Amino acid sequence: AIDVNTAIVWGIYAKYGDSNKSFADSQLVAYDATTILPGGKLRRLFRTGDDNRGGLGLMGKMIPPVVANGLVYVMIYRLAPGTDRVIGSQLKVYGLKS
Repeated sequence: AIDVNTAIVWGIYAKYGDSNKSFADSQLVAYDATTILPGGKLRRLFRTGDDNRGGLGLMGKMIPPVVANGLVYVMIYRLAPGTDRVIGSQLKVYGLKS
């Protein structure tokens, strides 16, 4: 059964600048999809960086967060200093601690 009273929308946004032309520092955001606020806005539930541990990392274009088994998976990149050359990637996993 589907519980429509607990829907969450996950998204990744560039914190600054434009991620369409190159990699950009990003943040992972969760919204309550069951409550629409005045002006058509959704209530924010979570955002990386709110816990004083910084943002998400460098995001690439068109790589959405994936939700599976109650966890959120996000791919980020590490670049060579001063370039747009990828030297590594990392899979970050978010979810409730058990």
